[in-house]
Amino acid sequence: MSRLVKFYFRSLLKRKVLSVITIGGFAISMAVILLLSIYVIEEKNVDTNYPNFDNIYRIKVGEKAGVPESLLEEVNGKIPGVENLCVYSLRENLFEINNSKHNAKFLATNDEFFDIFSYEYIYKSAPTLKVEDHVILTHSFCKKWYGDKNPVGETFKNEWNKELKIVGVVTDPPNNTSIDFDVIVSLENGFAHWVNDKEDDVRHRLFKSFIQLQENVEPETVSSQLTELLSRWNLFKDKQTVLQSFHQVYFDTSVQDDLTHSNKVMLYLLVSIGGIIMVMTIFNYVNLTISTGQQRIGEVGIKKTAGAATRNIFSQFLSEALLITFLSFGLAVFLAIFFSPILSEILGKEILISNLYQKPEIFATVVLLFFTTGIVSGISPAITFSRLTPLQMITRKHKIKRNKNYGAIVALQFVFTISLLISVFFIEKQLDFVKHKELGFNKEMIVRVRLKGQAQWKGHVLKEKLLSNPQILSAAISQGSFMEFTGWDSREIEINGVKKNVDWRMFGIDNDFIDLFGLEIVKGRNIDKKITNFTCLINEKLLKHYGWDSFEGKKIMRGQVEVIGVVKDFHFDDLHREIGFLVLTGGGGGDVLNIKISGNIQENLKFIEKCYAEFDPSSDMDLAFYDDWIQNMYEQEEKQARAVKIFALFAIIISCLGLIGLIEQIATNKIKEIGIRKVNGAKVSEILSMLNKDFIKWVAIAFVVACPIAYFAMNKWLENFAYKTTLSWWIFALAGMLALGIALLTVSWQSWRAATRNPVEALRYE
Repeated sequence: MSRLVKFYFRSLLKRKVLSVITIGGFAISMAVILLLSIYVIEEKNVDTNYPNFDNIYRIKVGEKAGVPESLLEEVNGKIPGVENLCVYSLRENLFEINNSKHNAKFLATNDEFFDIFSYEYIYKSAPTLKVEDHVILTHSFCKKWYGDKNPVGETFKNEWNKELKIVGVVTDPPNNTSIDFDVIVSLENGFAHWVNDKEDDVRHRLFKSFIQLQENVEPETVSSQLTELLSRWNLFKDKQTVLQSFHQVYFDTSVQDDLTHSNKVMLYLLVSIGGIIMVMTIFNYVNLTISTGQQRIGEVGIKKTAGAATRNIFSQFLSEALLITFLSFGLAVFLAIFFSPILSEILGKEILISNLYQKPEIFATVVLLFFTTGIVSGISPAITFSRLTPLQMITRKHKIKRNKNYGAIVALQFVFTISLLISVFFIEKQLDFVKHKELGFNKEMIVRVRLKGQAQWKGHVLKEKLLSNPQILSAAISQGSFMEFTGWDSREIEINGVKKNVDWRMFGIDNDFIDLFGLEIVKGRNIDKKITNFTCLINEKLLKHYGWDSFEGKKIMRGQVEVIGVVKDFHFDDLHREIGFLVLTGGGGGDVLNIKISGNIQENLKFIEKCYAEFDPSSDMDLAFYDDWIQNMYEQEEKQARAVKIFALFAIIISCLGLIGLIEQIATNKIKEIGIRKVNGAKVSEILSMLNKDFIKWVAIAFVVACPIAYFAMNKWLENFAYKTTLSWWIFALAGMLALGIALLTVSWQSWRAATRNPVEALRYE
């Protein structure tokens, strides 16, 4: 066995260029595959650590996940097969401890949450606990604020200064869960949306929910019964209820549910590109091994003459491929350690190399992938060489047919490379478009401050204090803000004799809000300075949808809020969504203070921070400029752009490694031809043209094939945006020219060496 390994190593050392290229290419690809395997398997295992997770579902009604709190009582005893039902609200809120305020993730829920998800108690005040007005902490949160002390019996205040008694400490949520929280409180102490019921004009709180079914109960049966139960509410009228598997919830980003979700687009993107890079590496190995076959025909021929069977030659080449895969794997682990922080930052999730040997599922998957790669890489060269006869090999009358193959493989590699380059340019162009598109409101030099604690209740006093500074041009209070809404509503309205459900976004404003953001009132008037909850502005789109000739005298929201004006349509959501229906209501308070500043920015920010501290000294101020805050909304797309850039770079490196190996072999095989041409007066430029023209042809073919592929892929990606840039022709041309330039730079050095070699040295070998 040791002699065989030594022979394989000597064989690799004889072909140094081929060995470096193949091992280096495989190492890069395997590092990528190793990291992606860990990431994908970890993502697939999210939420699978809970007992009976297969029987847990999320209730989804239409395109929303909110259900009324009263469903808790109505499901029990009315729908057979239901084991438990919990509703929840998960928000980041302030709490006060030791006279200072901090943020924590509050999970407001009912007691059935513990029956569904089976958390174990570390400390508790009684054998059986109920949430009610009390608090249950997670172990890590408890350790952070109370150390090793048992906190049961202690109290701390929530955002409304209400004292909550700690009655228990539970184990932390698993690392691979979509439900992440620090504190569990009752439904009364959490946030909830309110919606009016059509039948009795009673306001119902809407919560997200999880339902646990008994064994062997069909979710379709329960969902149809839930549809019937919910249909009496106007909000859920004519909407189908679906029980969505708990495991699928993590991958569903279409619903706002306050849970942690997978970046599904990024997941598919990385897996696809990782697979492409591995295929490119395999192509390189097969192509270079076969193209260097003329140098090994004598070696293999002698072995066959000495009695080696076809299966021996087959196993030799297969074993060499597996050896290269094994050597590459060792190098890939070190590269993966280097790349993991970069990929972790892009994905927003830490990728731990230690999971490779700590989790058998990951280890088995990676080993299987690498063995498969080695076998697939080695099988084509093994078949090619094992089927030749000894006579053909010794006399070298048989030429290994490479010319028809390596051109197609090089072209295919550059199809991938050019497609990735086009994708990079288009993603960057779209990001530039959404970040600089005119949104219809002024956002320059406007600061957005979240009001917390006492500052929220005294927002108007804080506003007046800020306006005493001449560098503060204006200020306005709002409940919610652009791109982030705390309110929505759905109403059944009659338009031209037809009843329709209309969803709209809504938030409260004061009378300075319109002028501060430069919004245009096209009809009617602004909110009165005297704050009132019974007047509102609507946007042009909602007015058009109502079909009103005139809004005067019209009232919405149960006929209690009068429409007094219409604002010109503007982008109040990010550019993933079309401009929708908007209601701006007058209100008595808010949770956001919008401030327009001028002059020295740092001085203004210090002044704002000083004023804010007077009203809420115990908590940190949450401040951001609107233009920066809005641009940060496209962080996911920016991560996708960075990922595509990195993998495009990997694809370019692997393509170039393949080109270096091929031009080396082509130049070696054409030593005699080059020497004869030079003796007969051929110029260096003519030799370069002869060696490089095939590569230009392959890149051109790859460009023609890559353009429609990239066009289709980018069109699909742009479907995520309601407003998008154009697919400009010059981006295709730029990617093609860049790929051609990279290819020529890669092969030109080897071509130059071959073209400038002394013809006497070249012919001496013949």
